Amino acid sequence: MSDRPKLVRFGVFEMDSAARQLRKQGVRLKLQDQPFRVLEALLEKPGEIVTREQLKELLWTEDEFVEFDKSLNTAVQKIRQALGDSAESPRFLETIPRQGYRFVAPVEASAITPPAAAGPRSSAEQIERAQPRKQAIAYGVGAVAILIALVFAFAPLFSPPPVAEKILRRFALAVEGAQVRGMAISPDGRHIVYGTNAGQSSELWIWDLDRLQPRKIETAIDAVRILPFWFPNSDFVAFQSGGPTRLNKVSVHGGSASVICLAPPDLFGGTSSPDGSSIVFSARMEGHGAHRLYEVSAQGQTAKPLFEPEESEQQLHQVFPHFLPNQGGKRGLLFAKGPAPANTEIVVLDLESGSQDALAPGSRPVYSPTGHIVYESANALWALPFSVETLRATGEPFPVSGSGSLASVSRDGTLVYLHGDETGLQQLIWRDRAGRKLGTIGAPQPEIELPVLSPDGSQVVVQALENDNTDIWVHETARGLKRRLTFDPEDGFRPTWTPSGDKISFSSVRDGSMDVFIQPADGSGEAESLLATPGGEWGFDWSADGKYLVGSGEGKLWYLRAEEGGNGYQQVMFLETSFSAVGPDLSPDAKFLAYQSNESGRYEVYVQPFPDGGAKRQVSTKGGSQPRWRGDGKEIFYVEGATLMAVSVTTSPAFSIGAAQPLFEDGPAFEGRGQQYDVTLDGQRFVVVETLGDGDAGAAIHVVQNWYEEFRDRKQD
Repeated sequence: MSDRPKLVRFGVFEMDSAARQLRKQGVRLKLQDQPFRVLEALLEKPGEIVTREQLKELLWTEDEFVEFDKSLNTAVQKIRQALGDSAESPRFLETIPRQGYRFVAPVEASAITPPAAAGPRSSAEQIERAQPRKQAIAYGVGAVAILIALVFAFAPLFSPPPVAEKILRRFALAVEGAQVRGMAISPDGRHIVYGTNAGQSSELWIWDLDRLQPRKIETAIDAVRILPFWFPNSDFVAFQSGGPTRLNKVSVHGGSASVICLAPPDLFGGTSSPDGSSIVFSARMEGHGAHRLYEVSAQGQTAKPLFEPEESEQQLHQVFPHFLPNQGGKRGLLFAKGPAPANTEIVVLDLESGSQDALAPGSRPVYSPTGHIVYESANALWALPFSVETLRATGEPFPVSGSGSLASVSRDGTLVYLHGDETGLQQLIWRDRAGRKLGTIGAPQPEIELPVLSPDGSQVVVQALENDNTDIWVHETARGLKRRLTFDPEDGFRPTWTPSGDKISFSSVRDGSMDVFIQPADGSGEAESLLATPGGEWGFDWSADGKYLVGSGEGKLWYLRAEEGGNGYQQVMFLETSFSAVGPDLSPDAKFLAYQSNESGRYEVYVQPFPDGGAKRQVSTKGGSQPRWRGDGKEIFYVEGATLMAVSVTTSPAFSIGAAQPLFEDGPAFEGRGQQYDVTLDGQRFVVVETLGDGDAGAAIHVVQNWYEEFRDRKQD
């Protein structure tokens, strides 16, 4: 570098190397010494490539060699922050892949030259010039005095404002009466998309950050898990729906959604490439238990596996993909990989070489333009310093929030997430026919679903999400106790008791597809396979004699029939339809089967003779779901909207239906797929789920603008 101090101007900026200052329109910007020296070196050679090696030789000594990559990446990042520049669309500082950097903006440089020293003069010259100089000095002193007075008089008007720094701001957006099922902030930081459960389906919402209320853009999405993601232009959102599984996109302004592609079932996150041309998403591999990464054109074609895992990793799940910005010639993808979707580590995939590097235990990774990967681990949010130019971590991870999930970061550094404490623990409770709360059951826990009373009424089995895994739990009705029944890394769903009460059947994908298993209720033995087919099966209800188990799957109602001599069970199809038929429940005498179907355009409750079928009767008249029989077969209960209904029925000598009567309303308790309540044999008490604490009012989306300012002074960063 030149030894002569320079004043270099570019755009609205100027760098004064003598004063060691970077200014924007006369306002001094905060820039530490090392980034200043890097910028100074680049401005010495505008338009030319300055290699990383040249910068190392100029600015770092040999004993600093180990920290060179980290220090240079951090310095370049801070220069870009000061200039408001970006690596994707550089106006000033361009990254040259695998080489170095180049300053691309026009530069005007001028030397700061001190006045020339006067040479020796003769005595005559000195005398000759003395008089005019005295007069000049006198005039000059007066002028200076006047100037000083003016400066003090007008200084308040022309003093530069304080240095503009990024300000940390926090606020929360209340999502009333619903649980958030997936969320993401738009790349431009102007919108938040999120999904909520709505009865048997889900809804998609947009919250514009310049408005006070959200707006709904999609309703009745046939998918409980919604993990929406944005296209890079912030104009479109992608989301999943079911029946069959589809990947869709919809404008941020609303309108009709369009299908991108049909997809394998059970999507677990997606991401758009930086240029918006392709999409990578996670879905369960057909005929296989593990999730794989699939790639599809954003214009809509057939999705194909992104890569084939190594032989030793065939059983590992690949979930929550996230594209990294293209920088430094690298194309990278983050995702989570592990033996179960809830037991993973963060991995970075080099899309050019195919190499993978593990970064940290955790899940749901997203990239922040501050140079960090933000991710979930042990129900908390963490940040890992990371270089997109080298696809390597540049520091140690540090905690961002002691409790958090569904994190997302925009290009301007705005972080959004849900605070774990505000998702609301849930409690099983008793209600009478008028809806009055009679007492509690078991112990609180998160995301309780599908309660089923044991035959003797002493216990309730549920599926619940704890430690990022859905398992089968048993709650005691007389004591505030709960115990975990399943411990497999794969999730467990839809539990129900056998009529003897000594075993519990449930569904899981332990063997590659959604199969039915059975396990001792006291936890003394391992689960055994009861029904395994290439399709997906869900067991719902046993007959009182244990001869039948009714269930559903893929638009079908089926039952298992015990073979003679106790030689297992045979699967028999009861109803095959192109519509959704779910929630089967047997009458106490096993002569009739109640279920719900949307064949009329909305869900209604129907009854057919069992096991032969035929003579179908419609029970509900204004929409109905979640049918349950009373223990003596004289009533059928079902949910209409947010209200629990009871309708009297007779089964002998012929089936007849009386008038339906509303019992009580409890919208949140009845939301979700499948039976969200159960009833005692006498039909007088009901088990429902109550959300505790802040969860009563829904969730709160936490928004943190310039999130990294809180951690900028960390030494390891």
